[in-house]
Order: sequence, then structure tokens, then C-alpha cells
Amino acid sequence: MKITKKLLSLLLATVLVAGMLTTFASASTLPNIGMSGSIGGMPSNAENIQYLSDLYSTHVVDQLNKTVTLDTGYHNYVMAFVNGARYQIGGDKVDANGNRTVGGVTFNKDDIALGYNGTKFEKGLGVHPDALGNPDRYIVYDVSKLNVNRFYAVVGGTGTNITHPSNKDHYLEFELLGSKSATYDANSFETLALAKDIRSYLVAEFDVDITGYNFIKLVVRIGANSLNNQSCGGVWGGACVYTGTKPAGPSMGDAAQPDAYTPSADGTYVGIASDHLSDSAFLSDFDMVSSSNNSGNPSTLNTPYGAPDDTITIGELNNMFWSGIGMHPKKGGEGESYTIFDVSDLNADRFYSVVGITNANGKNGAGSGVLFGVYGDYGDGNYVLLAQSGLITNYGSGEFDVDITGVKNLKLAVLCGGTNNASSGCAWGNATIYSTTGNLNLPTEPPTEPSEEPTTKPTTAPTTQPTTQPTTAPSAETPTEFPWGVVIAIAAVVVVAVVVVVVIIVIKKKKAN
Repeated sequence: MKITKKLLSLLLATVLVAGMLTTFASASTLPNIGMSGSIGGMPSNAENIQYLSDLYSTHVVDQLNKTVTLDTGYHNYVMAFVNGARYQIGGDKVDANGNRTVGGVTFNKDDIALGYNGTKFEKGLGVHPDALGNPDRYIVYDVSKLNVNRFYAVVGGTGTNITHPSNKDHYLEFELLGSKSATYDANSFETLALAKDIRSYLVAEFDVDITGYNFIKLVVRIGANSLNNQSCGGVWGGACVYTGTKPAGPSMGDAAQPDAYTPSADGTYVGIASDHLSDSAFLSDFDMVSSSNNSGNPSTLNTPYGAPDDTITIGELNNMFWSGIGMHPKKGGEGESYTIFDVSDLNADRFYSVVGITNANGKNGAGSGVLFGVYGDYGDGNYVLLAQSGLITNYGSGEFDVDITGVKNLKLAVLCGGTNNASSGCAWGNATIYSTTGNLNLPTEPPTEPSEEPTTKPTTAPTTQPTTQPTTAPSAETPTEFPWGVVIAIAAVVVVAVVVVVVIIVIKKKKAN
């Protein structure tokens, strides 16, 4: 393996590109961002479920909102995506029972529908962000006497702008904060979870531990890149507090590791600590277990997807990576693209990579952006979400540094952020596994050159000699090729002679008659 040369290039890149990054959120839990197909739902052991819309009049202690709608989207109509088509279902477009069926799915006009498949919620809080530069809109609940320890909600947009697949200028941010103060103190809140860049039919799923918190604060704001807040209604779908514990050990639905992914604001990266570089290896030096990308094509190693002779280039500063995994998301609604590596025998406990859309695919903004996710299989065949990025578009980038202790198979996945996956070729630059304990176990490769001749000759001759010797020594000359041409010529002459004889006999018989 060409580990040494590549490690030196990674070390050089680490020295050249410095500067700590702003964290994605000072959160103990990162929401699961994706389409409605990625919603895991409340765990089966949830008890004492209390919906916030039912507690609105009794447990809200503070709020700053223009309007809060209970159990409906903010605009009191359903914005549903069914099989890629968008439907706006208002009170004037329903039957006598208040229902309308679109794409084979029946909605009530008061249903909250979120995500690609229009997942429905009968309960929830409709909210609307204020304009950029104005204070956050929020609702504060007193949960101190409810005997609960977790918060759950699925968030997304219900306004015409925020939910339109082709609209790139409107984003929502949802933030959950908590306060352990014995009495309400507006200055005592800390961030528990944050979902950014929610637009189109993207959703984010919160399932957050609120043990010890007496007050929770639900904030919605317009994204920093939005033009305005017009028709940008949002909703906390199924928002509730409940009593429950997470299953022991890794399992599907566990929250991603906090701070395992950090976006880069200026195209610079922290990299791997120099004292761990000697115990690291690029994933591209190992065989892929399997991979599936756009149109079913496999991932590429050390080159951008679709450009086998180019270097992987990512980010605002056009950072170049000599190692990495080139990938391409599938079309919206077709599921994730992925690459899987077997790391079971390598004793690695962390994974590192810089991710972004590659220059080879133009970065022209034609696509809907890309979501990156790191998953681990701990030996039971179930892939657990370990870390994920926010939505990355154009020159955006970021880096993963993920705990993979105990992981047997490591899966790197990308998902289209909307319907359009054009020009969305992306890469995991310098995708690396490493050991913080100095125990990385790299496989030993067989020598590529023949080994040297032994310095000593055998001391004994064979004990058994042939009993007979050949009577004729083999000739040292090159054997003569068999004369097939001569044989064919003789055979032809014989055939002609036979034909002549037969003709003569026939003529004589005719004369005799």
C-alpha cells in the first residue's frame, strides 16, 4: 500500500489549512435530516405522551409569535408532496367531509403533511419565522411537573415558498433549547438540538433527552441565506414530551454523534491531529464491500465521480485531495447512494473526511444539494446513523471526525436534497480511518519483487536416483514443425488418381456394352 506518501500529503494539508471551525450546534443531539422516508418515529417504549398542542393553554409561560396554530400547518392548509408532486389542499378544495385524496393518499384539510411522501401528523404547532434581523419567534413550555424526560417532533415547511422544490431562496431553522432554572429565566437557556437549511420537502426529526430541564423553548427562524420570510410557514409536527429510555447499545433511530460533523465557512479544515497520522490509512487503499450510486454505477476511488483522471477538488478554496471516494446521489425519491467498507479487523476507532460537491461536476447550483451521512454496522446487520451533514450546495463543504469504535462495516451515504440531482457529483476527500490508541492493524501485503537467492546451497543431494537412464539423449536442436503442407499435397494427388481410375473403368464398361 502507498500509505507513507499519502500520509505525508495529508500531514502537509493539515499544516497548510488551519483554523478552528464554528460548530454545527452546541447540541447534545443532532436531528435526523432527510425526507419523510427517513423518519424513524417515536420509540415503541414511549410512555406518558403529552402533545404540546394540548398543553398550549396550560403550560406556555412565554412566547413571541405572530400566530401559533394548533394541530394544523401555519396557513391552515396542507402542503403535501406525493410521489414528487406538490399539492396545496385548502378548505375550498375538499369534499363534504373535509377530505381530499391526492396521489392515492387521503388528507384532512387540518392534517399536517411533511416530507416527500406527505407523512401526516394530527397534532402539532404551526409557526412562522420573522424577517431577517428581527428577534427569533419562540414558545416556552414549563415541563417541570409533567414527569417526562424526552422531547419529540418532526419539523418542516408548510408555506408555499418554503415547500416549493425549485425555490432555493427560503430556508427555515428549528432550534430546541432547555433551562434547568427552578423558575422561569429567559437568559438561562442552552441549545439542545438544531436543524438548519430546512426547505422543499426536507424534514428534520428531533428525539432529545430533556432530563433535568424544567423549561423547553421551541424557536423557529428564517435561514440566513433566505431572501425574505414571505410564505415560509413551518410546523413542529407531532410535537410532544414523553417518558422513555433509549434501547441499550447501538440501534437504528439512535441520534447522531454531536459535533461529529462541522461545516466549513471559509474552505479551511482542522484535519487529523498530527500525533495520530502514523496510525491512519486511507479507505481508498482497501476494497469496497459494495457501492451503489446514480444509475447504479459504483463509487470511484481517488478520483471524482465520472472523471477518472482528475484530482478531487472541494470547497471555496479549491482544496485538492489525492485520496478519497467519489460518489453521486440518486434522484430525489430513489433513496441513498452508498459505499461500504469492512473495517472489522483494522482496530480503527475514528473516521475522518472532508466532504463537498466536486469541481468536476461544475458546482453550478443546478442540483438540489447533497446530504452526507456516516453509518456503522456493529455486527448485527443494522446500520446506525453515526453522523450527518446539513444540506451542502455549490461551494459548501465540511469535515467529519466520527467515533467508529466497535464498527464492523462502515457505510458512507449521500442523499439528494430535493428532486434534482444534476451536477451533484460529490466526494469524501481524504476519507481516513485512524486509531487514537496506536493500535491500527493494517494488513500485510505480499512482496511485489522476487525474493533474493538463498546465500547457501543445499548440503545434501537427493537420496534416491532414477533406476534407469534414457538410452538416447534428447536433442538440443529445436524440433522441426510437422510438414502438414506436404501431407495435404500427397493426399490431393491420391484423390485425383483415384478419380481418374474410376473414370477409365466407367468408360471401358460403356464400350463393352
